[in-house]
Amino acid sequence: MFKPHPWFEPLYRRVLTTAFCVSWLIFELFQGDSFWLILVAAATGFALWDFFLSGNYGKGGADAGSDAS
Repeated sequence: MFKPHPWFEPLYRRVLTTAFCVSWLIFELFQGDSFWLILVAAATGFALWDFFLSGNYGKGGADAGSDAS
């Protein structure tokens, strides 16, 4: 559905982005503002799915940067 962005290919960038979302989510849990809580929960869920569960990133290997055209 979404094309993987090359900037997120290194694992540390995906981990830091997801950690930021999780920490913001924890902050919003204590603030009590439901709008931001729902928005950040959706962003955190999407980051977890796209970066780690969908298989779009971390393929590695010799042909990771080549096109098969």
